[in-house]
Amino acid sequence: MMRAPRGFTLVEVVVALTLVALIMLGLLGALRAMGDAASRVDTVSARTSDMQLIGAFLGRVVSGGEALAYRGDTPQEQQAVYFEASAGRLRWVGNLSQRHGTRGLHFLELGVDEEGGTRALVLRYLPYSGATAEPQWARRSVHVLLPQIDTLRFSYQGPDPDSPWVDDWVAEDQGGLPVRVRIAVQSDGRHWPELVYSLVPL
Repeated sequence: MMRAPRGFTLVEVVVALTLVALIMLGLLGALRAMGDAASRVDTVSARTSDMQLIGAFLGRVVSGGEALAYRGDTPQEQQAVYFEASAGRLRWVGNLSQRHGTRGLHFLELGVDEEGGTRALVLRYLPYSGATAEPQWARRSVHVLLPQIDTLRFSYQGPDPDSPWVDDWVAEDQGGLPVRVRIAVQSDGRHWPELVYSLVPL
């Protein structure tokens, strides 16, 4: 006499369903962790790309600083070099290339724009006229380099590699432009590697 096939008991079904649920939860957790890791990698990659692009751009415009005088009302002012340097802002005369939408010598200003409730790293510029005592910054164009920035700090060094870095540089008092400019940037709570550029006129 053949026995009827034995089915699963209720306890066995419950245990099996519990095990399947635990396996599914583990898989979902692993997938979520993988997604979070990929998102973090994308964020770091984008930040690194921003650092490289902005660093290369600043290297071109800062390193090409020109020791050009602007025309003032007195003989002393006519010989003055346009270079206004402080810990929070840098103004100088440099050369922009066609890739930035304009070309040739320009008055340049690198600093922070705090309009709209945010702090952005911006480059302001207007054509170098060489015919006015001061550039008309009200007419400048603005290029946003980094839409969100925490801190920005400049420092400057003279020709002696052992000379200290200073927060302010007055070209007339120092006898010309600094040899090196250092830029410290903090964005999204992270410090960028320090950017150091040598001023080598084009």
